[in-house]
Amino acid sequence: MGKSKFWDKIKDAANERQVEDVYNEGIGHYFNAKIENPFQCDGFIDCKTEGGKTLRLIIEYKYNEKLGNQVSRAKVLAQVLFYLKKFEEHGAILPNVCLVGDLDECFVMHTNALQKYLDEDVDWSIAPSKAAEANPDLVQKISNDKAINPFVFDVNGDFSFKAVADKINDQANNVQRYVHITEHNLSKIFDYFCSNVLKDMSKLSAHDLVEIFLGIISDEKNYYQHPYDPNTLVYKEKHAKMDGGKFKSFFGHFDREYTPQETMRLKGIADRLIEDVQRRRNGEYWTPTLFVDYAHRMLDEVIGDDWRDTCVVWDNCWGTGNLTRDYRFAELYCSTLFQSELNIGADYNPEATKFQFDFLNDYIPMPSSDLVPMPSKLPQGLLEALQQDKPIVFFLNPPYAQAVSGNGKKAKKGCADTAINKEMVVDGMANGSRNLYAQFLYRIMTLKKTYKLSNCYIGLYSPTLFLTGTAWTAFRKRFLSEFEFLRACQFSANHFSNVKESWGISFSLWKNGETFNKNVFYYDCIDEVDGEIQIIDIKKVYNIDGALTASEWAKPTHPIKKIEFVYLTSAIKPKESSEVKAYLSLDSIGGFVNGANNVDKNPTQVYLLTGSIDTSTGAITYV
Repeated sequence: MGKSKFWDKIKDAANERQVEDVYNEGIGHYFNAKIENPFQCDGFIDCKTEGGKTLRLIIEYKYNEKLGNQVSRAKVLAQVLFYLKKFEEHGAILPNVCLVGDLDECFVMHTNALQKYLDEDVDWSIAPSKAAEANPDLVQKISNDKAINPFVFDVNGDFSFKAVADKINDQANNVQRYVHITEHNLSKIFDYFCSNVLKDMSKLSAHDLVEIFLGIISDEKNYYQHPYDPNTLVYKEKHAKMDGGKFKSFFGHFDREYTPQETMRLKGIADRLIEDVQRRRNGEYWTPTLFVDYAHRMLDEVIGDDWRDTCVVWDNCWGTGNLTRDYRFAELYCSTLFQSELNIGADYNPEATKFQFDFLNDYIPMPSSDLVPMPSKLPQGLLEALQQDKPIVFFLNPPYAQAVSGNGKKAKKGCADTAINKEMVVDGMANGSRNLYAQFLYRIMTLKKTYKLSNCYIGLYSPTLFLTGTAWTAFRKRFLSEFEFLRACQFSANHFSNVKESWGISFSLWKNGETFNKNVFYYDCIDEVDGEIQIIDIKKVYNIDGALTASEWAKPTHPIKKIEFVYLTSAIKPKESSEVKAYLSLDSIGGFVNGANNVDKNPTQVYLLTGSIDTSTGAITYV
């Protein structure tokens, strides 16, 4: 999920007033008007739109109403209707647009559809807040009114208040504007359709869900609302349950007219939607397209916006093409360990040369040799590109697994037992060799040296530990002498895969050369804000190569005399078992535990204490 500033402010709201404050801030940002409260309504503004029309917006706020429910929505609109009556009775011009905002939903509609109920024979003197309770028949009429069917926005991490502001302007200007579905927003709109329009979607296969979605936006003849049962969707003579009202409002918001070329492009990435559904059902999530697009923009700025045309590009752990499938390349090579992944991604990047290749084990021939070379799985074009020293970009998101313990992706015993691992051990990099992404970088360094590549770039997704960890010192020394740091960004891992948010994933750019400042690296901290990637901070990533570690700094300079002490299981709780013995330095004031060099471990493995602990959690130094 992305991160919306609006959602970040409203998600912890505990009452209607706090919901109101967040919406009012959004309204104030997009509309140059003072929010007033005539007749004690929640809000009202009177101003000109960008199109020069008059906007008279009445606002009603709720807390935890189910606005997607037809009856619940009608109850709120009955209250709005009673406010409209107040305007009418006082001879004031009626509001022309209504906004109803809640904690996790909101909608916008023109008030024309409500104004016909101003002539209802009801007691208009009661308070608007009691209107629904006192007039159940009126609520039922509004609920059954097919002309009242607004599009309900989900207020979540992907929410953008700008879309609501645009809707308000369009309603005031009497403009029917449809959101066009493209390759970039397809996934989010598909998710909205499945969760809001369809019912019993768990009974439909991933293939059925995608077929229905793509069918209804491109083939009205075979995918349509049943003429006699509005809550049934017909698709190629099959039936699926749906919410007929939400189906109608969906196509009151999203476009249903596409050129044959646009339809082909949307259908061309159908397998991606199928994969995404299957992965979700398996508890797996992958990098949002926005973060991939940001990496491409970084490459554009560093190498030049024509790099996809002028450089050879090799994604050597392609998977199903997440990094490349939205773009076209003049010379793209895609390799992955599993042939099944190539089969799934067969329709992505049709211009590419795709091949099954174990980057950490399979043989790559030397550039020249008097001996007959061993057979190689490398395509001839890629081999010639290496031999001819063509400009090359290694664009990759390698596995992060480690032989002993992992970050984000599951660690697996023996996962690092590769041919490259053995080379790294011989080369004095045994510690770094346990990490698979280090092995990928090492082989790229080997290719650079073997083929004397002079115009070589790396675009790498990875943790930052290879630049900071003390176990990586030997690897880091070699890598930073071979490649120059250009630019990097970092974002929360929970955007990237099914992992926790307490650690970050980075995308860094490198070129052949040497990094002169080998201790400090500045990363842009990025996040998704209102549907766009924005830089929200700068992070200083550093190592202490050549300096004292915290554990070394805290060590006493004289021999320690230990005494038996209370064994602590927390800051203040001793362990009850008398069998466990702990020790403390006689002249110390406590202990410093430094169990890991990862930010996500800090809350549990890096701390000060006044006693002693089980040192299996990490090294303890008495201070």
